Amino acid sequence: MAKKKAVRSNPAQELGEKILAELENRRSRGSGYPATLREIAREAASGVTDEDIKAALTVKPLKPGLVSAFSDDLDALVVRKEDASLLAGHHLILQHLLQQVCSPQTPHASVDTLADMLQKPLSAAFRRQWNERLKQNRMPDFAAAVVPLSSLGQGKARLEFHDVRFPLPWVQLSEQLTTQLRQHAADSANLPVPESQVTAANRDRSTEELAAAKSSEPYSSEVAVVRIVNDERQITTRVQLQSVVCGLELFTSLIQESCSEAAPVIRLSELAKRLDKTVQSDFRTHWLTSISTDGVPECALIEKLAKNDVVLRDARFPRPEVVLSQTLTAAVEALCQADSDSGCVSLSDLLNHCQVSADNLLLPAARKTEPFVSTATIVRQLDAAEWMTLSSMADDVVRRDGFLKRLLPETCTAAAPEVRLSALAKQLPKSVQSAFVETWKDHADQRHSFDWVELSLSGKSDVVLRDSRFPKRELLLSKLLVDTLQTLKDRNDGSYPCTFATLMEAVGPDAGFLLANAAVREEPYRSRVITAVPQSAHSPIGFKEDTTTLATTPLLLPALLPLITKPDDQAVVVTKLNQCRELHPVLRPEIVSAVEQNLQSRQLPSGIGCLKVAKKWHIFRKQDVLSSSGQ
Repeated sequence: MAKKKAVRSNPAQELGEKILAELENRRSRGSGYPATLREIAREAASGVTDEDIKAALTVKPLKPGLVSAFSDDLDALVVRKEDASLLAGHHLILQHLLQQVCSPQTPHASVDTLADMLQKPLSAAFRRQWNERLKQNRMPDFAAAVVPLSSLGQGKARLEFHDVRFPLPWVQLSEQLTTQLRQHAADSANLPVPESQVTAANRDRSTEELAAAKSSEPYSSEVAVVRIVNDERQITTRVQLQSVVCGLELFTSLIQESCSEAAPVIRLSELAKRLDKTVQSDFRTHWLTSISTDGVPECALIEKLAKNDVVLRDARFPRPEVVLSQTLTAAVEALCQADSDSGCVSLSDLLNHCQVSADNLLLPAARKTEPFVSTATIVRQLDAAEWMTLSSMADDVVRRDGFLKRLLPETCTAAAPEVRLSALAKQLPKSVQSAFVETWKDHADQRHSFDWVELSLSGKSDVVLRDSRFPKRELLLSKLLVDTLQTLKDRNDGSYPCTFATLMEAVGPDAGFLLANAAVREEPYRSRVITAVPQSAHSPIGFKEDTTTLATTPLLLPALLPLITKPDDQAVVVTKLNQCRELHPVLRPEIVSAVEQNLQSRQLPSGIGCLKVAKKWHIFRKQDVLSSSGQ
């Protein structure tokens, strides 16, 4: 039997297998991949020499299964062949290439120049990945995207890599312009800045240098174009772009630039077209939303609302009816504040103040236009009479005393001095009727008094108001009775206290008894004067504060005794007089002492006698005493 031929080992092949295995291990871990060939080989096998590594690169499986950034360089990054794209985009490859190519004299390099330095498996992937990252300006910190001066004015700008170890003059200028842009934007009051202001400090630079600086980082990423005016860009920073485009300052500026007295209106969509295309949509969307929710800014007026658009008018050139509306509004505010009592103004007074005729053809439209339509409101309307006040004050105004004090004289007359609250409220708009009625019903319920109106409840829910310019005859007589009684008292000649009949004689023939009966139930008589013996027509009367005088007057006992004596009981014990219900309550505490004082001084009224029975004084009417003839 023939012997099998022994298989010889291949150290280079074995090392290659170990290197690929280590690469796979690192890729699976997600760390240390890519790595340099030398690092991987020494990790894979101990005691490996450079010659061993080079030998492994010449045979399978390493030769076809490995991709190196740079051939014959053991310190170059390597990956498994299927990860060539990953290696092409690695920043260390780019850094190595820039270090090889760039210098102070040549500080930048194109993608093609660097790609050509790589092995073919990496070249195409390098071009694809780094061209995209240049466009997106996603550069590692050792490189930057730059537009070389040679490509300016050659159509679409061609970006290259800049090795930041070697500063570019136009990049330095770009940084200066960026600083200037940020400063001007911060000081611009939320308006775009003409680009000439940003470059003003560098006027000595050539057009090419400025163009290169504007196209380079950081300026190209920082600048945002808002609009172009007379071929000049008006710009801001990207950070401030949204606040500028949606700011009131730009909106106001556009309105005032676009409108004139001859052409005072413009559509919002047309206004947006004055901006750069990149911001037109944001501008239009913001202001459509803002105007629909918060209203139009003060710099403009809404002329007309259209679908997805608004016709605006420059507030500097308002319509004639708007001007009149503004005039009327200012006058209403001034006149209502001036009349703090009623807080309202009549339409006629308002028009006179504004020197506007009631026949002015613009007046109806002006009253339906802002700001008047929302600022002023009607609080009274009856035929041609119309009163108004500030909308914010309407409820407060109709509750004021001054409002009714002004309203009543225009409603009541001598022939019709009274009006029901419910009828008066109909002169007011429904929106304020409840506040008006509630206020004066409450005053009537609580019996509040006013010197210009008399309130009296009528049924469960109404009130009768009487203009005090036309008082009731009984009210006049009530006051006359009190004044006359005071005159009698002031004479101090014994004519006070007196009977009501005596008081009526003193008043004169105008005071009929029927009217007098009503007058005593009115103020001031009702609360100031008392009748000592209310059931007697001959009772003395006097002021409440004069109880002692009333208790001692000679008129009292002749009026009282007929009511408290009986045919079979014709004398009354003096000490029991204070128990007489026929006597006014305020006099009861004083009647006993007053009579006892008269007894002691023997000054009993005419026709009244007294005698002591069982040690108690009794008083009686002398006319009740029988004579010796039996009469």
